[in-house]
Amino acid sequence: MKADYDKNPDNPIQLNSIVASRLFLNNLVNAGGYHILYHRLGSLPLKASRPIIDHYEVMSSDNRYDDIFINIYNETNDWTPPAGYLFEDDMEDITDFLSDYESEELDESEIKIDEKYLFKQDSADDLGENLAKFGPFPLLELYMNQSSGVNGYNEDFPNSQIREIVMNHIMRTQGKMEKILSGIKPREKQNLFL
Repeated sequence: MKADYDKNPDNPIQLNSIVASRLFLNNLVNAGGYHILYHRLGSLPLKASRPIIDHYEVMSSDNRYDDIFINIYNETNDWTPPAGYLFEDDMEDITDFLSDYESEELDESEIKIDEKYLFKQDSADDLGENLAKFGPFPLLELYMNQSSGVNGYNEDFPNSQIREIVMNHIMRTQGKMEKILSGIKPREKQNLFL
């Protein structure tokens, strides 16, 4: 992975469309294999040294926050995950991730994910190591079968997205919803726009 890749608006992820950015983010998991929620905080203005950059706030199901910066005006797509993340799937069939319209907008031949960037849960020993490294299995992860988010600002992030995920799950209960939401620590908001 590239040094300072995606953590700095001057070195953003290089993609060629909104569809590619959604596919990219919807396929990310953190290094522990936990899915993410995201929303776009906004776009950073054009500078002489860079194009307009989209700024995403991310929260993994283990309640860790991060910022990801994406340039969607690149000619090609760079399928390299940001530091601390991997891809959950090799995306050989993008129809699993996108609507028919979006699939038509993105050429599958443009998607080339190196196997070293794929998250693999090979054995119970690996799971034990991940739990020891990343802490107890988060209740929210039980309700998430994929990473998801919105390409706009969500004032109630991540709570509204968590409510939607839990309410659409077969194991939904009000008690579980309250337990998950009460365990979510809010992010310090002071330096989100760079």
